Amino acid sequence: MLDKFKINFFLNGLVVSISEVLPDPVCYFLIGRVKRRLAALISFTGTIIFSAILLFIWDQNSEEALDISESIGILTIIFLFRFIVSA
Repeated sequence: MLDKFKINFFLNGLVVSISEVLPDPVCYFLIGRVKRRLAALISFTGTIIFSAILLFIWDQNSEEALDISESIGILTIIFLFRFIVSA
């Protein structure tokens, strides 16, 4: 998905890696404080919300170039989506 933004290959890998590593300390502190059912509900709800947002605001088949604000918004939502999924 991130290939559509024409970002450097290494920067793309950095974004994906950071979004997968950041949840680790967050989860470390939340595991003892939040019940498993609540954590699963939050994760599921976040995944559904971010997927729906991406579904309606980003047309991956479009050949039109995105302006910088759209690109930043979409990249932020993708980052948050990966963060929630990794948690």
